Parts: sequence; structure tokens; C-alpha cells
Amino acid sequence: MTILSQCLDDSANLIRAINSPDFGAALGRILQNAASFDSFMALAYNGDKAPINLCHSTGENPSVMSLEEYQSGAYLLDPFYQCLRRGIAPGVYRLKDLAPDHFFRSEYYRTYYAKTCVVDELGIFVPMDNGGMVVVSIERENNSRPFGKKDIERIKAIEPIVREAVVQHWRNPEIAEIARLPTEGHYDTLPTRVQDAAAYNNNTGITNRESEVVSLILRGYSSISIASLLEISVSTVKVHRKNIYAKLQISSQAELFSLFLPLLTRPAA
Repeated sequence: MTILSQCLDDSANLIRAINSPDFGAALGRILQNAASFDSFMALAYNGDKAPINLCHSTGENPSVMSLEEYQSGAYLLDPFYQCLRRGIAPGVYRLKDLAPDHFFRSEYYRTYYAKTCVVDELGIFVPMDNGGMVVVSIERENNSRPFGKKDIERIKAIEPIVREAVVQHWRNPEIAEIARLPTEGHYDTLPTRVQDAAAYNNNTGITNRESEVVSLILRGYSSISIASLLEISVSTVKVHRKNIYAKLQISSQAELFSLFLPLLTRPAA
């Protein structure tokens, strides 16, 4: 079977599976035949609320982290979520093209992505008719090669089919309340969660600015990037970091991550 005939066959099966229990399997199949992967999932996002798990592949290695932990609050550190919150255009994106400059050195990456040996991830961003967004992501793990140029081209070629099928299939009460994600002027809840987490840890001395700095450190931004985003000097960022570490009685980013992630994944105050 040629690549074209396989694609047409997969597309027909995906369309037939709309509004049926077979949709997740059909979605995985068309993506797998376009660009082989080790795991995939589809999540629906609703502002700062926990993402809804629409479907995911099952295997020996859980993808990235436990889904429960991700949905509880770790999604706030996910580069895909961050770009979605800022109003990213629909389409196919590669994790490494969207991630902050120090993301692949961050404790978030080391703790979760490195644990499952994720070597590459592609996300298909699908806007829903009611204004929400569904992200279908595929990953290569362990000893797999990163996605190549042809892999990405094939995923982009089937993206319009996948997009329309996703929109048609997930028009149901489970995600009917997904609100429109504003592209500007919206509120980032992570700094608030950082302050709540600090208070839970019996430390109420973290200022609003320091909570912003902590949030950006956790997300994988370098001091230079933090300075640019907050429109302050790099030396000021370093002072904030020093004060934060002193208040929390820690001495490294690893300790900062270990302290906050378990608390961030508690229900937001």
C-alpha cells in the first residue's frame, strides 16, 4: 500500500469513527502511519482549569508523568500550555521550538521528560467551535530518533483532516463548557499558586515579584529571559533569586522544584 492510499484509508476510518468509541484508536492509527511514535494523548484545555483527558495511548512507560499529577497543576509548567494560554495559532508545533531557553535544563524536564526518555514531541493545536483548544500530542521516547523533516511534513499534511475530525467528534457535553482562551489581558494563576504553596510551607514572605520569578524559573526560563519578560535587569533577577533561596532556606533550583511541585499539584486556593 502506498503512503497516499494508506493516508486515504486512515482518513476514511477516522471519519467513520467520529462519535464512536473507536475514535481514539482511529486517531492514533492515522498519526502513527504518518509519523511513528511511542505514545500520544489528546487533552482539552479550559483556561486555567485542569485539562480534560480525552484519550491517550497505553503502554509500559507512562508519557511524561502521571496524568493525575499533570492535571492537578503540573500542566502550568508545560510549554505547550503556556503557548496556548498566550493565544497560539492552530497548527503543528514541535516542543523544542516553543520551550523556554533553559527548559531542557530545568528540573521539570529532568524530573519528568527525562524520566520517560522523551526525545521529541509534536503537538497539533485544534481550536474548538466553542472557543477552547484541544492539543493532540505525539512523542518519541527511549532510543527512538527525533521526528525528521518528512515526519513533520506528513503530520502537517494530515493536520486539516485531524483538526476537523477532532472538532466533529468532541462536540459533546464533556467539553461543552470549555471557555474561550483570551489572547491578551488574561490572568496567570501560577504566581498565585506559588504564593499559596509558600504559605502552605509556613513561608509567607514571598513577594508578588518573587512569586513571578519563581514561576518563570520553574518553567525553564534563564535569568536573561526572566529579565526581559519582567523588564528588569539581570542583576535584579539574581538578587530576587538570592532572596528567594534565603527565604525558603534552599540553595539550588533542584531544591526549589522539589519544594514547590508537590504543593503546586494540590488544588489551587
